[in-house]
Amino acid sequence: RGILEWNMSASSSSFGCGDIVPGLILSYDNLPHYLRNCFVYCSIYPKDYVIGRDELVMQWLAHELIEENEGIDAKLTANQCINDLIKR
Repeated sequence: RGILEWNMSASSSSFGCGDIVPGLILSYDNLPHYLRNCFVYCSIYPKDYVIGRDELVMQWLAHELIEENEGIDAKLTANQCINDLIKR
C-alpha cells in the first residue's frame, strides 16, 4: 500500500481496530496534519528496525511528505518533524 492509501484507510470509518493496534489509531488521530503522513510512512519499516535519522529525512523529502515553508530549509523542517514525533 502507498502512503496515501494508508492515510485514507486510517481516516475512513470502515477502518477496523483489528487492522492495527488501537493505540496507533489514537496516536494517529491526535497528530497534527503535518505529521500524519510522516508517521504513516514509518510503518513501511519492519518491526524493531532502527531507522537512521538521515535516511528518514531523505525518504520523506523524496516522497514530498514535508511541506515547503518559505525561507526554511526542508531538511531542518524534516528534522523538526522527527523531534515532534519523538516527543509524542
